[in-house]
Amino acid sequence: MSTMRSRITIDAPPERVWMFVADPVMESAWNPKIVAIDRDAEGPVRTGERFEMEFVMSGTGSRCEAEALEASPPGLLVYRYRMLDERLEGSVDIRYTLEPKGDGTRLVQSIDMRGMGISWPVRALIWFVTRFGTPVGKPYLEELKGQVEAIENA
Repeated sequence: MSTMRSRITIDAPPERVWMFVADPVMESAWNPKIVAIDRDAEGPVRTGERFEMEFVMSGTGSRCEAEALEASPPGLLVYRYRMLDERLEGSVDIRYTLEPKGDGTRLVQSIDMRGMGISWPVRALIWFVTRFGTPVGKPYLEELKGQVEAIENA
């Protein structure tokens, strides 16, 4: 229960989806939690690359260092986000797996919170709420799907 998974099928090839997932600027267009990116490079990240970003969760801004642990286009991207704020400690790993599915892409997002030092009962509660709770607003991967497919069908 320390890893949450979300899946979606996008009507576009993995190479097209990769551009939206592996480029932090493109990610900020479909992930509203990201509010600022401090990065020297442009385009898709490369393995070992590090940069800082600011995000907002529950109305509170936080800074983190993002590290691309593995960037293997167009199939696998693994980030580690290390918190830089005093009130938040630890890290979160996010893995994106892109697989061809028919004419489209099956995208799996896995979020591993074990590095945050959150007790297992709280992690279990987070997992339960995200699995069975009612979403507020449009899910981020649905927003990604809409943006990729809009460009693919234009």
